[in-house]
Amino acid sequence: MSDQDKKQLIKDREEYQDILNYLNHNQLTEVLSPLDGEGREFWVQAITNPNDSNPIKLDIGNGDFKEFNSNDAKKFLNTKIEQLNKKIGKVN
Repeated sequence: MSDQDKKQLIKDREEYQDILNYLNHNQLTEVLSPLDGEGREFWVQAITNPNDSNPIKLDIGNGDFKEFNSNDAKKFLNTKIEQLNKKIGKVN
């Protein structure tokens, strides 16, 4: 396996890990919200939490995408990361 292939495997693993981290933690985001009756808007922080009811579309490889609920997405991502770690380990 070439160095370029190894770099791509590492990049893929990092991308899957970033998605898994997002799904495992609540996120804070700032949104504009009308808080009074006079048309004024204020920046407020909102917690976003991907939940089981919203489908999550993930790249499952070879340009194919599949929709998962949050729990199934986490299982898929953990498995994919484990597979990539094994491939990267074989290269070392």
